[in-house]
Amino acid sequence: EIVNAILKRLDDTFQSETNDLVGVELPMKEIESLLRSGSTNVCTLGIWGIGGIGKTTIAGAIFNKISRHSAGSYFANNVREAEETGRLGDLRQQLLSTLLNDGNVKSFPNIGLNFQSKRLTRKKVLIVFYDVNHPRQIEFLVGRLDLFASGSRIIITTRDRQLLTNCGVDEKYQMKELVHADALKLFSRHAFGGDHPYESHTELTCKTIKYARGVPLALKVWHQAVFIIEITKCKIEIKINLILLLILDIRMHADDELLMIASADAYLNFFVHFATHMFHAMGREVVRQESINDLGRRSRIWHHKEIYKILSENR
Repeated sequence: EIVNAILKRLDDTFQSETNDLVGVELPMKEIESLLRSGSTNVCTLGIWGIGGIGKTTIAGAIFNKISRHSAGSYFANNVREAEETGRLGDLRQQLLSTLLNDGNVKSFPNIGLNFQSKRLTRKKVLIVFYDVNHPRQIEFLVGRLDLFASGSRIIITTRDRQLLTNCGVDEKYQMKELVHADALKLFSRHAFGGDHPYESHTELTCKTIKYARGVPLALKVWHQAVFIIEITKCKIEIKINLILLLILDIRMHADDELLMIASADAYLNFFVHFATHMFHAMGREVVRQESINDLGRRSRIWHHKEIYKILSENR
């Protein structure tokens, strides 16, 4: 009775925590179904989608909801960045130390992963690996995914669907864009502090939502545009792919020119600082979608290894 009472209280707490999230109800139900709650088998799930589509939000919500059902849980954040900055070893130590509840793991980083993995096989765990871009990262962190104890749940988020196949996950889930009603609510909350836009901004809001294409991160950032337009009294027609590709072509040394253009308005200057990184990443994703498998068919190439491959193969 005590356990049931506590679980009921935890459920109520989680419900209140998700009230501020927009458009997560259906994805959470679908993902929980794929995770086969109640099953004693190990389940591995991959969540994939473009940058800014909401993988972090949904993975975090799922983690918060089901982590109490595991003997150990860990959210491995920014796996790709950890490898790029040489901190993947530190991340592995933190993961093993947390899951095994053993601070000595940090003191002896050279102990073989096989030994630690065998300890994990006796423990029901929940692990989220966020932003993975190569299978070697998973292998380095925990070894094989099928060696965990019964009832364990492993979730991987990535922008690359093929990576999930290469990792051998059981299920794949594609994060989709927000439907119009949810996009309107999310945008309005950030721009107007409520679930609906000001009547005077309805048309502008609908245009912004249309061009943001239901991408949550774009909606969160573009609410700044409402106030920019209000200040400058300009009518701006947004062409999202054109803007993204244009900004993708701007080299880093052109930042001063961007800021000089924006210097007439301090608020616009702030917006350029804030939005350029996101537009750059989304622009690269637009190009990647032009031809996922054939680099030679893309309109732009920026990575030196890809450039070398295309030129050397005359593609």
